[in-house]
Amino acid sequence: MCGILSFNILCLTACENIPTGNITSSGNNMTSSVVSSDTAKGEICGKIIDDIKNYCHLSNMADVSQEQLFSLYGIKDEHVAYFSAIKANDSVCKDEAIVVQAMDEGSACSVRDALQTHYNKILKESKEYLPDEYEKVKQSAVVKDGIYVYLFISDENDKMTEIYHSYDK
Repeated sequence: MCGILSFNILCLTACENIPTGNITSSGNNMTSSVVSSDTAKGEICGKIIDDIKNYCHLSNMADVSQEQLFSLYGIKDEHVAYFSAIKANDSVCKDEAIVVQAMDEGSACSVRDALQTHYNKILKESKEYLPDEYEKVKQSAVVKDGIYVYLFISDENDKMTEIYHSYDK
């Protein structure tokens, strides 16, 4: 009995800070979050997107769910610690904003590569069919900043980038 009790206490102590992933809704956007002692770090992605929604002139934007992370962007769940994203509801407007906190540097490179492939596809589509949108998309870029990766496509991508950099990561 003492052995079992010791094992349970040891397990409780060792397992106490293991994060468990889930999806939470924060206002209008879906945020991938992990419950841990470092929740504040995980909330940064959602806060950045919330500020973008509040301070940039975007219309008809939809939240990107965890399921859409792979189908729209090709980003695998195992590379993502946290993320938040919004994109235009219609197929004509190419506005979108995505911020991903990767699991580690290697995962950040995988996320960057997936977002770059997504960006290249949008750039090509807009060049062929939507010249006005092409100019906007052309001014955007996929950026890897440590374990964070972001892509802002908007007439206000400079303001979005400024919002991103206002957070201590």
